[in-house]
Amino acid sequence: VPYETAKHYACRDADGTARLEPQLHTRLKALDLENVYRLELSTYPLIDRMMMVGVKPNLPHFADLGWKLQGHIEELQARIEEATSRPTFNANSGDQVAEYLFDFLALPGYKKTPEGRQSTNDKILEALEREFGAQYPEISLIREYREVYKLKFSFVDRVPDFVNRHPHDGRVHATFRTTRVVTGRLAASDPNLLAQPEHGRFAPDFKRGWEAEPGHVVAA
Repeated sequence: VPYETAKHYACRDADGTARLEPQLHTRLKALDLENVYRLELSTYPLIDRMMMVGVKPNLPHFADLGWKLQGHIEELQARIEEATSRPTFNANSGDQVAEYLFDFLALPGYKKTPEGRQSTNDKILEALEREFGAQYPEISLIREYREVYKLKFSFVDRVPDFVNRHPHDGRVHATFRTTRVVTGRLAASDPNLLAQPEHGRFAPDFKRGWEAEPGHVVAA
């Protein structure tokens, strides 16, 4: 973005915020949320420091983890193809998964996409797994495949790219925010450090992928 454009936008953004503040503060007071607002503001210095300090990854470890996840993806692919009797079945394809689950198996659909086909997002698959998982174990395999695939290609393989954005310290500097968060707590992006698995087969590998400086520890 050209400097003059960025400068104009930043000034207008600050000016707009300053103009809105009195109006929004009046609404907060009317809703008796001033204490919540002050509590929220008190966390920002810590969140800013978290973003500035970042966290140091062990790149060789994440490279090895990528290979491990790839092996598991291939194993899941083989099991899905065997369970569905469909070679080259693409578990990431909403169309293929929808056709198999809702047309071939005639399972009930719960929600349609804007394009008009049955949705196969994780919440839908989780509901189907609870109701029909014992009869059709491929539903669980498809869910696991998607999860591991996303972890590898959206997170693990991109760790070097995230580091290269800040080559001066070799650390990952995620963006944290407390607004527009479904849980009402904290969200992270670029990368989403909170998406790392806490439990399961690969959780220890993710935890071992981060290094603490001498005299410090990485909190689990």
